[in-house]
Amino acid sequence: DRNDGTLESPLATINAALAKATRAGDIVTVRAGQYNERVVISHGGAPGANLVLRAYTAPNGVREMPKIVSSTHGILFQHSLGAFNLVEWVTVDGFEITGAPYDGIKLYSAQNIIIKNNYIHNNGCNGILGRGSKVLVEQNVIADNGVIVASTDLNKFHGMYITGSDFT
Repeated sequence: DRNDGTLESPLATINAALAKATRAGDIVTVRAGQYNERVVISHGGAPGANLVLRAYTAPNGVREMPKIVSSTHGILFQHSLGAFNLVEWVTVDGFEITGAPYDGIKLYSAQNIIIKNNYIHNNGCNGILGRGSKVLVEQNVIADNGVIVASTDLNKFHGMYITGSDFT
């Protein structure tokens, strides 16, 4: 991606923006549109300085809702060093996550995570699946997930299926 990531010259993908967000407290703001990619959050922030992935809010206060459509998971929290290393101190705020054949959001070893104001729907398996601790899920609409037509195990899918501790 040759753009510099400013409002005037935005990056083409969310993953390109996350790759540039290397410091605790960095904020990645995403404009409206459809993003055909599996968004991978492989690192985080620090206490009091979350890495923030959020929808753009226009100067008039109207919030855009970018749409993430993936061929696997919509948003995957997985550390760059592997699934058993923690991804910590991340906020995901204001996305439509739909059409993934697996899960809308998948958490591997996540801690101190905030997932809010998202519309997570029509994904193949679960709306949110994973494990972690100190995860806040608030003001999301999670609906009509588990839509794999060929599966005979539809009763095994959930809006949210999260293991660990201290979820609110």
